Amino acid sequence: MRHFAQLCADLGLVVAATLVAAIVRADLIVSSAHLLGLLPYVGYSVLAGLLVFSGLGTHRTIWRISGRRDYGRVAVAAAGVVIGAVAAGFLTNRLEGVPRALPLMQFGAIVAFMVGARLLAGLLWTRRRSRANPSKPRASTILVVGLNSVSKLFLQSVAALPEADIEVAGLLGRSARQVGRRMHGVRVLGVVEDVRRALRDLAIEGITIDRIVVAVPMSKLSEEARAVLLDICRDDGVPVVTLADNLGLGPRDEASARDEAEFGGMLQFSAPELALVEGRGYWPVKRAMDIALAVLCLAIAAPVLVLLMLLVLIDVGRPVVFCQRRPGYFGRSFKLYKLRTMSDAYDGDRRLPEEERSSAVGRLLRRLRLDEVPQLYNVLVGDMSFVGPRPLLPVDQDPLYRVRLLVRPGLTGWAQVKGGRIVSAIDKAVMDAWYVQNASLWLDLKVMARTVPMVLFGDRVNREAIERAWRDLAPTGICSSWTRPRKAYLDDQGEEALAGQARAV
Repeated sequence: MRHFAQLCADLGLVVAATLVAAIVRADLIVSSAHLLGLLPYVGYSVLAGLLVFSGLGTHRTIWRISGRRDYGRVAVAAAGVVIGAVAAGFLTNRLEGVPRALPLMQFGAIVAFMVGARLLAGLLWTRRRSRANPSKPRASTILVVGLNSVSKLFLQSVAALPEADIEVAGLLGRSARQVGRRMHGVRVLGVVEDVRRALRDLAIEGITIDRIVVAVPMSKLSEEARAVLLDICRDDGVPVVTLADNLGLGPRDEASARDEAEFGGMLQFSAPELALVEGRGYWPVKRAMDIALAVLCLAIAAPVLVLLMLLVLIDVGRPVVFCQRRPGYFGRSFKLYKLRTMSDAYDGDRRLPEEERSSAVGRLLRRLRLDEVPQLYNVLVGDMSFVGPRPLLPVDQDPLYRVRLLVRPGLTGWAQVKGGRIVSAIDKAVMDAWYVQNASLWLDLKVMARTVPMVLFGDRVNREAIERAWRDLAPTGICSSWTRPRKAYLDDQGEEALAGQARAV
């Protein structure tokens, strides 16, 4: 039954791809007569698809775990569908009413639709498995040393066992020729001797390594590599384990478990905190609107995004997009995407200051928030929302202010339009908590409307909104432990200095 359903789904994708290709070929100007004239060709495509898909068995694969070999089979099947439809149409009516460019466009559309459906199925399955218990601790992030059959087995095991809660951040090879290559989609970041550089580069992306797993016998590593790994384990507290003794999927050592439990504490929400979001009917509506608006914005912004990427490529070079790990919904880590606006962080071993790394183009993109356009993808897949607390780096997300993680982070938020970058972390947190308590369609529309002047004219502090948030949240007791650090901050800054901040922009 499942195979029949997948066959019907693939045939439906063939019909949709053919119609989309025909509409694009006609410059989006189509008539009912034109579509009726294409019906025989669409019918031939479905018949050819039925024969080709059954022969190649494309409908017998499991969509959610499809790989490159399956995608190659899809491309071959798409070519067979187009060839069969063209042959049948030529023999029956000489392809009357079928534009000459349509078969080629149809092939591309069929491949895109079928591969996209399989990728989406895998993405949804992975996200559903990872969100089965959103309040459990974050995944353990691992750096793997060695490229061999053992490391390949480890990566396959990680992919097959999502319940192991392991994420591989990268690989370290033993030769410079391996750098930049990939194994099972995981990139080789460098050689073993450069492990400190790899950890440093990952930290810039917001990725913290919990363990280093060595897939080769320690005796086969150079003395320098063994010394560096020993120093990292002893001085930095990052456990180093060998797959010869432990495949890396078993119980974590006591130190790692203690560290993870400490971080996991920020995910244990109190009853008053959970009461802010429970029983609210707006959240499903908000998610549906996010999806619809993200699709619309991506369609409109696609040409602009291409131009921005070309501009970044000319300005700072490749890669044009970078990602950072941020804690998001219920503290679950996700990759936040941005356009690059700075050059490399290091010149050799010297870390460059931001003034040297940033160009006028980069500063303009950040000033207008254009570097955040790729985050529309984050909204589409459910990592983010259009409106919500801005996602922070893990080091900046204080567990004391965990209530802001009860909702998806946003492209813009109440704290941004009422203070932005020039208010304290405590005041931002209380405004984020106030938003969690009061989120509604009207409030989201107000935030989006006020984002435009904020982008154009800069951040301005609204002290009234801050004080209102403190007053409204006081009865909940959520921010009772925040008052002391806030008082210390105010004593240190002084109300006069804060008022000056409000006028400074």
